[in-house]
Amino acid sequence: MIRILYTELLKLKRYSVVTAGLAMTILSVLMTLFYATAQDGTVWTFAYYLHTIQSKNVQYFFPLILVLVGGFCITREEGDDTLKNLLTVPVSYRRLLAAKAGALLLLTCLFSLFCAVFAVAVNLLCRFPGMTPAAVVQAALSLLATNLLVYLAVSPLLFTLAARRSTFLFSLPLAFLYGYLATFEGNPLNFLPTKACLILTDPLCGDGFPYVYTPGRAALSLAVCGALGLAAVLLHGGGRFAEPARRAETVPRKKGW
Repeated sequence: MIRILYTELLKLKRYSVVTAGLAMTILSVLMTLFYATAQDGTVWTFAYYLHTIQSKNVQYFFPLILVLVGGFCITREEGDDTLKNLLTVPVSYRRLLAAKAGALLLLTCLFSLFCAVFAVAVNLLCRFPGMTPAAVVQAALSLLATNLLVYLAVSPLLFTLAARRSTFLFSLPLAFLYGYLATFEGNPLNFLPTKACLILTDPLCGDGFPYVYTPGRAALSLAVCGALGLAAVLLHGGGRFAEPARRAETVPRKKGW
């Protein structure tokens, strides 16, 4: 399994979609910086700055990033016509999909670290107060934890619709809508997995609203998503790849009248 995972990481070198994921991570920081320019009386500190980046990651960027990158890496096997080459290797589709899930998990950590580093670099220019070494480490860990929970939240969508070439593009607007719903407030959102990511990791989630968010319900919704994502991987089957269907041989037309 380690070799398969290593092979999947090597494949990422030829996928420009990883660069697109990093670019979208940069956009989440720049979008937060745009909010910081508003003259609405908000006192911006480093902690509040990272809190806003964390929220925007969940609500706008990371569900889309994970479904885009993960779905693209899965469907490229079919798009690049490499599945037939894997018929000669004793690897089941289930193991291949599990390796891709592991590679995407490592990419999630990479995107989170990159986001934290870029946010610190921007803060050096903006000079929001409160940036200490301890605050930087805490912010990086909080971003990482939140984005890993987003990975759990989107796993059912990723390994069902996004894992098929015919429905991959349809899964992208669903991923965006899935994250956007976390911008709303209300008690029923305890069971919305993307909102649950913020409930569990962001102490300012729901601040200023008369709603009660329960970490137990949020953890339950994410656990269900993780179980559904795991089931989606396992139900893809453990056999060898199916031999591609051959086209029916065309009968040559007779010459003449």
